[in-house]
Amino acid sequence: EQNLRLRNNNLVKSVKSFYDNKCQRCKIQLSIGKDTFYSEAHHIKPLGEPHNGPDKLENMICVCPNCHIQLDYGYLKLDINRIQLHNEHKLNEEYILYHNENIYRSF
Repeated sequence: EQNLRLRNNNLVKSVKSFYDNKCQRCKIQLSIGKDTFYSEAHHIKPLGEPHNGPDKLENMICVCPNCHIQLDYGYLKLDINRIQLHNEHKLNEEYILYHNENIYRSF
């Protein structure tokens, strides 16, 4: 049985647009061609089982693929004071706390 996680693509586009495809965590803007950049939207509190995080802007950050995989696997802790924020993008600190307590693993 497949666990289908529906995402609002407009939210993904918004978060990437706010930051011009620049990683909010490490500030890298990955170029994939002339004036073309690649980024990913990361749900701080993951969607789906067992986390059941919401698909909302306040639970999303724009990241490079390297930071994304490290966040998914719990290798990176999040610090709201070190995440670049656009004035139209507010993060819910509850989700950051959830990531740091339930996803992040200090190795």
